[in-house]
Amino acid sequence: MSELKQFFIHWGPGGHSLPERTLLPPSTVNINQWIDLEPSGCLTNLVRQAAEKIKNELNQNQPLRLIGHSFGARVALEAWFELKKIGFIDQCELTLLAHDFNLVRSYAHLAIKLSEIKSDSQLQDIAALFSKSPTSEHFVHLVGEITKYPDFMSIYFSKQSATIMQSFFDLAAKTSLLDFNELMQVMNHYFDQKLSLSENIFHEITNSQTRVQIILGRNDPFTSEETGQDWKAHLPQASLKWVETGHFPHLELGTLTF
Repeated sequence: MSELKQFFIHWGPGGHSLPERTLLPPSTVNINQWIDLEPSGCLTNLVRQAAEKIKNELNQNQPLRLIGHSFGARVALEAWFELKKIGFIDQCELTLLAHDFNLVRSYAHLAIKLSEIKSDSQLQDIAALFSKSPTSEHFVHLVGEITKYPDFMSIYFSKQSATIMQSFFDLAAKTSLLDFNELMQVMNHYFDQKLSLSENIFHEITNSQTRVQIILGRNDPFTSEETGQDWKAHLPQASLKWVETGHFPHLELGTLTF
């Protein structure tokens, strides 16, 4: 049997895997390729990039473990689907970290969590408007209100993970961890086009040999109990595990094995 290859897709548009490559203990990581995606402007191009990178490094039907974090989990799901459609992959494990495939709910939940901490009723109102009418215009408004707080990313980490949070922010101070323009371009396109996750993907996974593991943090501002319920409703055979972390369960726990 061919050797299992492991690929990691980072947290989303405009990001890269430097936090994982820098902060995860080398002894806990066995990644064959960190899939860093070039600026593309839309989800479709990100998925195409990821699928091509996997295809270039993998033999047909070679066992694959594909790990996606946050929006990278969405890219991983769709890249898996593209490779499955052309019969390129057979044995696969999908590990999806800290992802709610309902992105409207996800961003609204983040905004509400932050509004409670900051006692910001205006941010709550904007989150409610975005939930009701998730246009790119309302998304831009929401993100503008979130990012007016310089420390907004501190709520991405659980309180017991102050050390790894500080290491993350120290790394961010030395190098850019996010191309904000790329993030906004991809997300604006996403909400303009109303790109919800296709039910065909859930159907194909359910009827395949693919093993799916979903990891959610109980202190993640992007996810909620509804997130877990939706995953189990759409992928009842998947393994769903809640961990006592924030939005970076792998960094807080120091592992990519759960």
